[in-house]
Order: sequence, then structure tokens, then C-alpha cells
Amino acid sequence: MFWTDFLVIFLVLGGTIGVSVYLSRGSNTNVAQYLMASHSANPINVGLSIFVAFVSALSLTGYPSEVYLYGTAQLWNAITVPIVMAFGCYTIHPVFYRTKSDSVFDYVKIRFGEDISKVCMASSLLSWGFFVSAAILSPSYAIKAVVVDSMRLDPQSNMVLYTVIIAMTVVCILYTYIGGMNAVIMLILSTVSPSSLRLSS
Repeated sequence: MFWTDFLVIFLVLGGTIGVSVYLSRGSNTNVAQYLMASHSANPINVGLSIFVAFVSALSLTGYPSEVYLYGTAQLWNAITVPIVMAFGCYTIHPVFYRTKSDSVFDYVKIRFGEDISKVCMASSLLSWGFFVSAAILSPSYAIKAVVVDSMRLDPQSNMVLYTVIIAMTVVCILYTYIGGMNAVIMLILSTVSPSSLRLSS
């Protein structure tokens, strides 16, 4: 890896934080704007950003391994997920819309009480913690392999891996904290297509 490669990496990380700083100027004046993008983000952009967030490095490395080990049972996801999504859009989503719930936890709190809502939040945090950890670890190993090989470092040392994990985590936390939901949607969409950067309502 040459110095230009490192320059590109730092420019991407700095640009990510720069975009969130730009989007935070005067737009996140209350909690609804910060967390929910004022409920005015384009639904197509929101849907694409959710899709891209789930098609992470974890999926790209995990699905081929799963198919190799267990066969084509994963193909059932392509059949069943659209059916479940359509069912949810016409049965569950209207209920959330009518109750004006910002999340499933708000609805569970209204319907079943605060204790059940807290249990659901704790289990969700635990499962997302595992998912995000694995999603960060996969590209970190790839960057570690490139850096160790190009700089002729000791492959047994995990210092590069830990540095990459910390850097990626800090950048993700910063752009989410500074820019709010608009920054998250914009930055995820920028990985799909530069033409998707327009967040129209």
C-alpha cells in the first residue's frame, strides 16, 4: 500500500464526519428531527438504507459459507422474506401508524406495559450488539490483511486489527451522533449510488 492509499482511507473517514457536520447545521433542532429525520425522509431512501445496512460484509461472507456447508436452504429467504414483508406492511405497519409509535418498543409499552417493553429493548440491544460486532470485525480483518502485507508487519500481532476496529467504531459513532438520522441515511445511500444522495421528502 502506498501513501496515496492511506490518504484515500483518511479522506473517506474524514469525509464521512464532514458530511454529518454539514447535515447537522440547523437541521437537528429537536428530538424528532435528530432521531426520525422529522418523519419526512423519502421512503425509498429509507428503505434502501435499511436494505444496504443489512447487506453488510457479514452477509457477503456469511451466506456463501452457509450455502457451502448446508446447501441451498438459504434460498428460502428469497422466497419467504418478501411474503413476510408484504404481510407486515399491510397488517403491522398500519397499527404503528395509527398509534403514532416511533418504534416497536413504544407500541409494546402501550399494549403490554413498560416491563415487557424493557425486556424487548434489552434483548434487541443484545442481538444488535452481536450483529454490529460481527459486521465491524469482517471488514476489519480485510483491512488488517492489506495493511500487514503492504507494511510487512508481524501477521501474528493484532494491534492493527484493534486499531482498525476502534477507528471504524469511533467514526460510526461520531457521524451518527453529530448528523442524526439524516446523516445515517445519506451516508448509507452513498455506498449504493452517488445519485441517491438527494434526501427529498
